[in-house]
Amino acid sequence: MLLTGAAALVGIVVIAFAMLSTGQVSTADLKTPADPTPKSLWDGRAIGPANAPATLVVYEDFQCPACDAFTTQMEPQLVRDYVEPGKLRIVYKDFLIIGPESLDAAVAARCAGDQGLFWPYHDYLFANQKGENKGAFKRDRLIAIGRAVGVDEAAFSACLDTQAPAQATQAETSEGRAAGVDATPTMFLNGTKIRGVPAYLDLRKAIDAIVSAASPASSTGAGTSPGASSSTSP
Repeated sequence: MLLTGAAALVGIVVIAFAMLSTGQVSTADLKTPADPTPKSLWDGRAIGPANAPATLVVYEDFQCPACDAFTTQMEPQLVRDYVEPGKLRIVYKDFLIIGPESLDAAVAARCAGDQGLFWPYHDYLFANQKGENKGAFKRDRLIAIGRAVGVDEAAFSACLDTQAPAQATQAETSEGRAAGVDATPTMFLNGTKIRGVPAYLDLRKAIDAIVSAASPASSTGAGTSPGASSSTSP
């Protein structure tokens, strides 16, 4: 029994050493999102129906603390109050502003999106912020997040090394800058710019006004705003 226990301990040490030497991060080291985006709402890099009367385009940086506050505190409430009832569509847009890990995280989210897993990856990124450019989104952690959400790891890793997602992220950032974005988060509610995180009551009033104006013919579609189409990638 002593020998068996010793062998097991040696095995654990060997596995731990192997993970450290390869730089592999365990999914156990990651925080699980407290309020994940419902799968039934996923539509590429958007959630909610394309013909919702209100569309909220949100430009964010995955390292931005204010973006984290919006995503983890306000967005779930918007989902329950407006997205699930079909009144609101939320479109995610990249806007790089903080540093190199912002680009790395955005690229990884796009690579997960290629496998239909943008939203769970998005949720994991915001749940695992850990300071700006301090290693929270270094490659091994991005791969671990991919593992946690169920990506094909080989395809995901290969995608990280391609130029297309980085170019698309940078192009979307340029698109935001042309639309007047200079900070994150910046939102466009049916084309009306909202800088920063608004009070929930104020945002609710604005959405309610749009929904009321669209009734009973709310199927006429969302207002014109940057990136409001059902295609959310350049």
